[in-house]
Amino acid sequence: MSSSPSAGERKSKTSQLGHGLAKALKIDLQTPGSSQPKDRNGPLDIEDTYVEEDPTVEEWMREHCLTAKGAWNFFLGLFPFINWIGRYNKVWFAGDLIAGVTVATVVVPQSMAYAGLALLPPEYGLYSSFVGVLFYWFFATSKDITIGPVAVMSTIVGNIVVKAQAENPNIKAEDIGGALALVSGCIVFVIGLLRLGFIVDYIPLPAIAAFMTGSALNIAVGQVPGMMGIKGFSTRDSTYKVLINTLKHLGQTKLDAAMGLSALVLLYLIRWACTSWGLRRYPKWSKSLFFASTLRTAFVMLFYTLISWLVNMNRKNDPAFRILGKIPRGFQHMGAPKVSPEIIGTFASELPATVIVLLIEHIAISKSFGRLNNYTINPSQELIAIGFTNIFGPFFGAYPATGSFSRTAIKSKAGVRTPFAGVITAAIVLLAIYALTAVFSFIPQAALSAVIIHAVGDLITPPSTVYKFWMINPVEVIIFFAGVIVTVFKDIETGIYVTVAATGAMLLFRISKAKGQFLGTVKIHSIVGRPSQSNLPSPQLRPLTLPTPIIPCTPSLNGNTESFPSGAATPDSVNKIASPTLVEIETAPGQISLVGSSREVSVSKPSPPGAPGCDDNFPRNVFLPIDYRDGTNPTISIVSPYPGIFIYRFSEGLVYSNAGHYTDYLVSRLQEWTQPGEIMRQLNEAKGAGNRPWNDPGPRKGKKRASPDSAGERGELGDRRPTLKAIIFDFSSVNNVDITSVQNLIDVRNQLDRYAGPEKVEWHFAAVRSRWTKRALASAGFGVAGKDGSGERRWQPVFSVAEIGDAAVQNEKKRGLGEGERDEERGVWESDGQAIVGELVARKSGSSEEGAGLVRRVKVVPVSSVQRPFFHPDIEGALRSAIYNVEHR
Repeated sequence: MSSSPSAGERKSKTSQLGHGLAKALKIDLQTPGSSQPKDRNGPLDIEDTYVEEDPTVEEWMREHCLTAKGAWNFFLGLFPFINWIGRYNKVWFAGDLIAGVTVATVVVPQSMAYAGLALLPPEYGLYSSFVGVLFYWFFATSKDITIGPVAVMSTIVGNIVVKAQAENPNIKAEDIGGALALVSGCIVFVIGLLRLGFIVDYIPLPAIAAFMTGSALNIAVGQVPGMMGIKGFSTRDSTYKVLINTLKHLGQTKLDAAMGLSALVLLYLIRWACTSWGLRRYPKWSKSLFFASTLRTAFVMLFYTLISWLVNMNRKNDPAFRILGKIPRGFQHMGAPKVSPEIIGTFASELPATVIVLLIEHIAISKSFGRLNNYTINPSQELIAIGFTNIFGPFFGAYPATGSFSRTAIKSKAGVRTPFAGVITAAIVLLAIYALTAVFSFIPQAALSAVIIHAVGDLITPPSTVYKFWMINPVEVIIFFAGVIVTVFKDIETGIYVTVAATGAMLLFRISKAKGQFLGTVKIHSIVGRPSQSNLPSPQLRPLTLPTPIIPCTPSLNGNTESFPSGAATPDSVNKIASPTLVEIETAPGQISLVGSSREVSVSKPSPPGAPGCDDNFPRNVFLPIDYRDGTNPTISIVSPYPGIFIYRFSEGLVYSNAGHYTDYLVSRLQEWTQPGEIMRQLNEAKGAGNRPWNDPGPRKGKKRASPDSAGERGELGDRRPTLKAIIFDFSSVNNVDITSVQNLIDVRNQLDRYAGPEKVEWHFAAVRSRWTKRALASAGFGVAGKDGSGERRWQPVFSVAEIGDAAVQNEKKRGLGEGERDEERGVWESDGQAIVGELVARKSGSSEEGAGLVRRVKVVPVSSVQRPFFHPDIEGALRSAIYNVEHR
């Protein structure tokens, strides 16, 4: 009986099949840059060094494909209460009880008022509140949020009802509300189930603020006629029309105004007395004042209900002012919601706006209170909770519901401990549905309008916040006002679409028009206290020298080798290199040409922070934009790190929409700040207009182009611009690349190679954090040195290395050391691509202490893959590599 093939055998057969198919299709599987790296002496031995493996599609599939364990965890994640319900205790219950009762006193009157906004009977608001707080805790990742009817969603439902009944009067408002809740709930539930909650992040804060502010103005103005008892026009028109009509009909004000206006004044008076004045006068009573302020809505409603009962108890058929009237007891409208193509057609155009309101209002509120109370919500799970609530709500008679800002704030301040507080709120709402409906029938309609105006007033963005928006981003303030104005002069739905579309367009424009920055170097110090001349160290003038590759630690300014970390190379043993004495000539912004003669100098580089002998005032190099547009002090001189080497930073990422903008700016600046190579220069200097490129105008008529030789003979400066030698790309802000962006880089590389010919331009990449980005760049030939005209390129790899450990071994007898030898330090560094080992040998004359004569070995290995030495972990490493190879061509 034959055994089944192993995984290795299957992989080998798959690999053979793939290679055979690639050979038949003439596909070269050897990606550029994956070959053995070479230096001047031949191939590097990389047997024991780090070689980064490219990511594969199979690897990606393993990471993202659903497994049995992942499916089980996903299922458990749908019910977050499992994680905490087993630890529920009396302390938590006490907090939840207080918060649940407090929220219930607010949600009952508010829900009946909001049902009026939706043009539904008051009991439908109670049904929606009950279902929202009852079901949410099963799926909740927020302890503070309260789901139920909200003003904006209710207004949208009311607008849909008005429009639908204008077309077909036979359609009932409650059927529209139930169908809309079911369909929108299914959409939101699927979005959450697919874990697409991140789409809410594409709606920024100014858009949400504009939507909330415009909606609040729309709702508040629409409730003024009801509060004043004015009739005779539609309160569903645009906000400005409602305001104009209200002013026209002020003469028709009735007794309702006495109830509504006084209720509104009383609500604000209680809040002021319990917050601003009370807290300042009686800070010790802050908790009591908070609950008094929270219960103000319930108190006002009970007070005016009592007044209404006293006035209208003997005139139910002809009340002195409008009251709610009879409210059925219990769930009289339970049943399957009516959903038909005809009903869906009445709200299909408003469905996107409905979904957006359900999403942004709930997620924005839950995220805000999560940060306030130090926990993190799961947006996708919250969408599942909203979807489930709206799917099953219509079976109880509910209409669309989402998170409420005012009730969530009250719940948070009341000291809620877990989402289970919603069950307590549901119990009180259920009690109200069955036991208090007779009392609710006497609630004045004007008082409910006052409650709505008071509630939505908190949704209006205050001027101080708008001013902060302006200081952060003036463009977004324009979008904010555009959304508010459209909402006021059109409707809420259009205002939502305008703000979302405007912010999306702004995002796309910012990405597509992203412009990179050329960086220069500045030597800076770190000081404590106020910057002044007395805080700075004494100036120590040193010649500008070339950095030495593969030196992880270097001495302090005073040259004391005792300050070296173990294994560091001394200046005498390593840092003696030929370096020119340089004279600086500025030829372009941030570009310095250096001319002069060579001599032997020592290189002294700073130790890492915290190393022995390191001073807080020790200078270090930083890389800053040469155009000073980041706010850098313009009196500081930002210079290029080396003639012909440029550092270019991407500001937004590198994708197809902005790759052309990036590269166009890059090429234009490089050609402005450098002179062409020998081939291009000979072509430009060719006599005759027919031999010059069409885009080179040449010298003006009557003037001769000055050559460097003739300029030198006349003592003139001439063209002192350097030739282009290397480019360093800072990829710290680039997470992914695509085919278009990589092809843009390939085209620019070829263009610059022709411009700088016959020399090839080196392309170095710093801080490439994504393995897929490295794979994409390597497949295009980046990461290694290019080839010159002969087909080969002689270059020296320069690696960034890091220590990985040390060991001490008894080595005195083995080395045959005598007692009379003095203290000595020796550093040994090997740059052959293998593990680089440094030894620090410390000997004490005549020492018999334990540990005397020990040799401490420090092993250092490359940080990045040695196969692609032009991928560097940071800009400093890339710069050292570029300078070293330019100097040793």
